[in-house]
Amino acid sequence: MKLRLIEVKGLKFNIRPGSSDEKAIREVVEKNAYEKKYFKIEPGEQWLDLGGNIGAFAVLASSKGAKVTTFEPDPTNVKLIKENLALNTLEAIVKNRAVVHDDTKAATMNLWPDGQSWRNSLVRNKRGTSQMTVFCENAFSLMNPNTCVKMDIEGSEIPILEAWPSTLKVKKLVFEYSFDVDPSCARLRAILTKLKTIFPTVKYSSQIDRIEEWKFFPPATMIHCY
Repeated sequence: MKLRLIEVKGLKFNIRPGSSDEKAIREVVEKNAYEKKYFKIEPGEQWLDLGGNIGAFAVLASSKGAKVTTFEPDPTNVKLIKENLALNTLEAIVKNRAVVHDDTKAATMNLWPDGQSWRNSLVRNKRGTSQMTVFCENAFSLMNPNTCVKMDIEGSEIPILEAWPSTLKVKKLVFEYSFDVDPSCARLRAILTKLKTIFPTVKYSSQIDRIEEWKFFPPATMIHCY
């Protein structure tokens, strides 16, 4: 497939025309999907990028002086991550692995149709998906108190968050929670209750405390812990 070169906020990316690639890049780089006034990627920080897609976060964080290790189970996306880092003369450690909540060594990943690779998921499926066996790594084995974690893994974050050890502390955590896997706010509130015992600050939409089911679009929300 012929790639197209785009530039967003001074960063260059090869994308696949007609795919979700450009939207993903603009969400992360142009719209700062993971950063807030109170939550920034800082020079010298060690970031785990769980769900690398084609490298939007890896390129952005590396450009800010962070040290990044990115995990992406789709080998086609891994190739693009490496290309996009090289386009910007940046470096990161790139692992062709999925991350899971236990010691499972391999799993089936559902590949979304119509080029929507940012929807690839271990836990979600739909008509028209194809399947691929991917190697896995235990997410908790990757973390320590100096680690900053970005997690956007299309539903796989839920079992990881539910299994998160109460003694495991990381410096920062930002994750997208997928309500299209389970719209129950009570389930997320239970996760947030635990996270509040681990992190001094947990920021999220106040609607989660008031409703029982998430019925909004998009069917996801971003949560920041630090």
